[in-house]
Amino acid sequence: MNIREKIQKIIDKAKSTTSEAEADSLLAMAQSLMEKHQIEAFELGDNSDPVGMTVGLTGQSGPSAYKPLVQRALAKYYGAFTIRCWNDNTNYRIEIVGPESARITTELMTEYVWDQVKAEAKRLADAGEGKRDALIRKIANALAARIAMLTAEQERAARGDNKTRTVTATKNALVIKDATDAWVAQHYPNMKMTSGKGRSTTNAARNAAAGININRQVGGGRQLRIGA
Repeated sequence: MNIREKIQKIIDKAKSTTSEAEADSLLAMAQSLMEKHQIEAFELGDNSDPVGMTVGLTGQSGPSAYKPLVQRALAKYYGAFTIRCWNDNTNYRIEIVGPESARITTELMTEYVWDQVKAEAKRLADAGEGKRDALIRKIANALAARIAMLTAEQERAARGDNKTRTVTATKNALVIKDATDAWVAQHYPNMKMTSGKGRSTTNAARNAAAGININRQVGGGRQLRIGA
């Protein structure tokens, strides 16, 4: 059984359980496996976690149009880089670049996280907070913003701003980032950087996003949950 199959099996089990504690435990198990994989690759100097590209989501319509936004935020959070490649003026695909472990984590966790976004939207809609489709968009916006904040904390830690990180973990994170940056520069020489923009959300959507369950992967750092 390869690493993708192992992680998929654990996440599937987390999705099927009705126990929040068991889901947390299973995701922590998946997280631990991914971190171990990265640290071993760094310490042994082998190619067991190669940098490369995986095709992610394509442009979608309706509330699902915000799903790629969540995937891009997750990818960066897990240590990957995303490029939006346009086929024409209306169709695009997300390309996820980074270590294999980060790319696999992004792929497998996207559906798990998006299911929670939809469930939270239904819960708020049933409580009279608005229409489900509009709430999906607002929760997705709030979730992407929250992940971005945690990613910024992660990047500060990788620079050594957080004294709780170990020397090995910090070096590992920086080596991974440097390798990813080099891969992007080689394969996307004409890439244009774009800045993000403010997106509509509400307090109810932000509170819902804070409760969405996801584990953090930082190549040996602490495990955190959004909202923890």
